[in-house]
Amino acid sequence: MKPVRVGIAGHMGSGKSEAADALKEFDPVIIDADAEAKSLMGESAELKSHLTRSFGSDILIGERIDFPVLGHRAFASRERLTALNRIVHPPLVQKLRQAVGRCGRPLCILDAALIPLWDIEDWFNVLLWIRAPYAVRLSRLKGSVSLSEEELTRRMDLQESMMPPPSSPPWSVVSNDGSLGQFHKCVRSTVEPGLSERGGNNE
Repeated sequence: MKPVRVGIAGHMGSGKSEAADALKEFDPVIIDADAEAKSLMGESAELKSHLTRSFGSDILIGERIDFPVLGHRAFASRERLTALNRIVHPPLVQKLRQAVGRCGRPLCILDAALIPLWDIEDWFNVLLWIRAPYAVRLSRLKGSVSLSEEELTRRMDLQESMMPPPSSPPWSVVSNDGSLGQFHKCVRSTVEPGLSERGGNNE
């Protein structure tokens, strides 16, 4: 029986990882696209070469990518972020496809902000767009990352300009601006029917 594949997307600070955590009782495979991207960039000499040509050799510390420096330069403008995406996204999407394809558990989750941008919705049985107000997302990010408010708002605005939120099927929109318990309940209630149909619910 094929696993239920769930894609979770949303703008920065919306709570994508928290949505994945809400489903841990089903013992899923959780694939973190951000972690996979950093791993890919760190391991691939070809990608490092492309990145240093586009963003400067000083994004490397020895053989290691200085991700804060790369992020600062990539988010400096729409053009630069587009350049980063053109380099990294094709091999990343291929890597993610392989990871999703070999998932052996009843539930496979891809936590990836950019699913709508990549046009890979047909990989999934369930698609969750996690929504939260801008001010709430900014507050969360200020408490979790070491970036100035100016830098955060620039990155948030740039991401939103490049990827408007989906609002219609196959996407289910889940709001994350209330209690954590209510958010978890909404996430589970959206995913559980698909698990039950495939016999993947562990009750």
